[in-house]
Amino acid sequence: MRPRAGRCCVSMALAILALVVGTGRVSAQVIGGPVPITLNVNQSSSLTVTVQSGNVQTLVSPSLSNAITNFPTPVQILTAWDFRPNTVSSLSLVAYFATPAAALSGPNGTIAAGRVQGQVSSSVGPAVTSTPAWTAFTGNGVSTNGVSGGTLILWTHAISGNAAAVRKNQQANRLDLRLNLLGVSLPTGSYSGTLVIRALAL
Repeated sequence: MRPRAGRCCVSMALAILALVVGTGRVSAQVIGGPVPITLNVNQSSSLTVTVQSGNVQTLVSPSLSNAITNFPTPVQILTAWDFRPNTVSSLSLVAYFATPAAALSGPNGTIAAGRVQGQVSSSVGPAVTSTPAWTAFTGNGVSTNGVSGGTLILWTHAISGNAAAVRKNQQANRLDLRLNLLGVSLPTGSYSGTLVIRALAL
């Protein structure tokens, strides 16, 4: 009788073990709630002006007085823009002297901006050239771009429509410079000044 009781106990133990093992095979998935992540991309507009060559101009001559003398190196300018839609209606490129009465200064005097002349002798791009002929730096600026009485507007360009070719483009220009001292006797000395070139989008 005892062996049977033993077999019964063993059978019960195996049954309990099988139940435990079977329960362990049941897997439950726990999924948390969704967490949103916001991604923002903002492509800003850009407008750059690069002087590719001619950013230093030097005249060395004993006969600058009472003469018109060209600066030896043209200024090569590249203007590039990329605007977001509906943000810009016009572009302009101007060159100006900060102090028109003394565009160039020396130890014995000054040269006014009206004695410096410029012309855009070549242009590649969509803009309309404003100075195809020699013009003195005596104009006004465009909005806040430039100085009254010391500015030369090189070109203007209307941005119409939102096509990619209109909003993103570039303009290459050659700016020639000369000094017009007809009727002026320039005192001996070295004269220097800074011509600022700047683009403006409105």
